[in-house]
Amino acid sequence: MAVFVSMHTILALDGTIISFVQGWEAPMLTTIMKGFTFIGGTTSVAVIFFLSLIILYKVFNHRSELILFTVVMAGANVLFITLKLLFT
Repeated sequence: MAVFVSMHTILALDGTIISFVQGWEAPMLTTIMKGFTFIGGTTSVAVIFFLSLIILYKVFNHRSELILFTVVMAGANVLFITLKLLFT
């Protein structure tokens, strides 16, 4: 996908999808999407992450899942930063 974007060969598909999604625009849907944007913010993700760690450790006593979850979250952040640096 990144190669197609950089070669500007996907503009027609991009325009079609944008037109389709903009046809759904409504105040209620905008409010819902702003909620999802808030949940995906750094502070919200950190709170959800630490609550999940506490639940995994205290409630379920799953130490191996706790380590896996931490590694996955760290790996996702490394991947995000790498992709951001690669495309800017």
